[in-house]
Amino acid sequence: MLFWLNRRQRTEYVSLFDLPGPTTDVNELLISVCFKNKFFLTVSKPSWLPNEIETSDELFKSNITQKMVIPDIKRAAFHILSLFNKRYFGPVTFLPEDEKLADNFFHLA
Repeated sequence: MLFWLNRRQRTEYVSLFDLPGPTTDVNELLISVCFKNKFFLTVSKPSWLPNEIETSDELFKSNITQKMVIPDIKRAAFHILSLFNKRYFGPVTFLPEDEKLADNFFHLA
């Protein structure tokens, strides 16, 4: 979808997501959406070296984990698709030859 938008010079997403300009990097887009909308996950990560703990039982007993906050990429992707479906990117047809024919079907609400 990002390729299609850029290829057709449909850059509504740039202002919608406060980007400095069009991007071809989907990760940059997703991370920007996460920060703009505060889409983050808190995850636990082991914070030990493999030789410090012999078994997983010791790990659960000692609870040696570290909390981390990471971008919720999946939620950002769903958000982008939801906005796309709600026409925030403007009226869209995927076949160039259909764009002229589709003009009669797109009415801004």
